[in-house]
Amino acid sequence: MKCIVVGGGGFIGSHLCEGLLAEGHDVTVFDKGVAPNLDRLRQKGAFLSIGDFFNGDDLQRALENQDALFHLISTTVPQTSNEDPAYDVETNVVGTLRLLDAARDAAIKKVIFVSGNSDQGNPS
Repeated sequence: MKCIVVGGGGFIGSHLCEGLLAEGHDVTVFDKGVAPNLDRLRQKGAFLSIGDFFNGDDLQRALENQDALFHLISTTVPQTSNEDPAYDVETNVVGTLRLLDAARDAAIKKVIFVSGNSDQGNPS
């Protein structure tokens, strides 16, 4: 299966990519190009697609000919999302909606949204 991991250069994403590669899948890592794990993933056989999560052309290019999409990008952490909830919604929610639209247009067969549950920065 051809898999794209959006945000695959991060800690969790890079381990997911390694697992997918070990299972014999073709893996594309979509990331900004600054994550420390990108060279290691490329050496292990992943294809790198460097781009901006907010650029529709970058997303369309990256999603072409993919079967499955793993979504791990987050633009904020709990503390910053609490400090500026409007920015959190604008970047994460609206960005994800655009990604899902692009996935539909690219006929992606499976979308997996990876999310964490953290109480860091929770004011309660």
